[in-house]
Amino acid sequence: MKSIISILIVEDDPVQRELICDILSVSNYQVMSADCVEQAILMLKKHRYDVIFSDWKLGELSGLDLLNYVKKNQPSLGFIIATTYGTISHAVEALQQGADDYLSKPFQRQELLLTINKAYKANQLRSQNQLLTAQLSEQKQLVGIIGNAPCMQKVYQRIDKVSATNATVLVLGESGTGKELAARALHERSPRCHEKFIAINCGAIAESIAEAELFGAEKGAFTGANTRLSKTRAFGDIQFTSF
Repeated sequence: MKSIISILIVEDDPVQRELICDILSVSNYQVMSADCVEQAILMLKKHRYDVIFSDWKLGELSGLDLLNYVKKNQPSLGFIIATTYGTISHAVEALQQGADDYLSKPFQRQELLLTINKAYKANQLRSQNQLLTAQLSEQKQLVGIIGNAPCMQKVYQRIDKVSATNATVLVLGESGTGKELAARALHERSPRCHEKFIAINCGAIAESIAEAELFGAEKGAFTGANTRLSKTRAFGDIQFTSF
């Protein structure tokens, strides 16, 4: 967790803006401020924040306009909107659009701090969820291969590197080490991933006819080959096991 939480205050009233900034700065938050939606967006493009605390009415635009921008461009960012007393409909609309919480003006110092903390925790949870989702997606692409050890990281890197080529790959390893998983991962990450993946146990095919069964044979190529045996199907990738 970051030692200092970064907050952007968006408030067009200079007195209110200064007061909120002072409260949060004294409470050891890193605070920056903007007086309109346009300035806030420019600052969001240059800096990273954990939480935005925005007033509802900001000149020609509103805090809701800023919220919509944030949800499209930085969806994990914590967002709080401040509304004037009696405008509960604005607060409800903001929550429906994705705000983490709201405060009705006037509010107390402790209310502000608690709401900021809530929005920050929501920011952290969303960021962690995005990270886990990305990791799960990558793991899914590697078709069941697991492990974070340095040696496994090398395996992942080699699979990524080789899968983009048309090279024939020989995967070596003891029984049960995951050779077929590696082969499947190569297939899934290759340009041929939309084609079929065929796993063939060569140990189950007699050596004398294995080549003919896999690749076809001309008539008379071996005893019993009375007709031409065609094997011209196109597959994405074939993995041979038990040589």
